[in-house]
Amino acid sequence: MIREEEVIKIARLAKIKFFEEEFDKIKQDLNKIFDMVDEFQAIKVDLPPLVNVLESSLELDDDKIVYDDLSEQVLQNAPSFNHDVNKQNLAKEVKCFIVPKVIE
Repeated sequence: MIREEEVIKIARLAKIKFFEEEFDKIKQDLNKIFDMVDEFQAIKVDLPPLVNVLESSLELDDDKIVYDDLSEQVLQNAPSFNHDVNKQNLAKEVKCFIVPKVIE
């Protein structure tokens, strides 16, 4: 049986406000919920946890590097910065594209 202090604490934690006349109804409802939970906990279930509904396993590939560093080839497609060599060097160093600002 749930006590009045527990009902108030649950309502505060759940951020539920109710009127005094609703208190007995809420207390009864919570008692019903806790009784149902107790019934469910009384059920003995000896099943392994379900991992895959198809009962099949996936073949995993070995972790191996397939490609080497392709950044030099990719950066050849980058726009050229003839006027700003610093940006061009930074793009190669950080291995990224530097593009002009689009949104102001």
